[in-house]
Amino acid sequence: MVLKINDKDIEVRFGLAFVRTLDSIYFVTSDFGTRMGAGLTLVIPRLLNDDVVALATVLHAGTAHLKSRPSQTEIDECIESCEDLEALFKEVLEELKNSNATRLTYSKLLEITADLVETTEELPKSAAQILNTTK
Repeated sequence: MVLKINDKDIEVRFGLAFVRTLDSIYFVTSDFGTRMGAGLTLVIPRLLNDDVVALATVLHAGTAHLKSRPSQTEIDECIESCEDLEALFKEVLEELKNSNATRLTYSKLLEITADLVETTEELPKSAAQILNTTK
């Protein structure tokens, strides 16, 4: 995907450099001190919830392959001046869905999210049933 930043076309690529960059930002540390990257696992749900900070981080990480990349501030300004933010989110999610480096994790997270939504939709019924039986 291409972003226009300061009148320049900037290629945003969701490949291995992107995943490594996200993993250096978002990670978990085991009790033994081992760091495990969790970038995609933590950022995709935020994108699905239209989190602009996550969008800015993802777009900046997507320029990790460039020798001369835009700053986080330039990415932020691009997002702030974006006329169709919904379309930008959609384009990023579509790219993540199709990129070889991200598509498996993306698909798995969508499955998990769908399962959670299904489970959550059942909770109010269960809660109502519990309340009705305790009256």
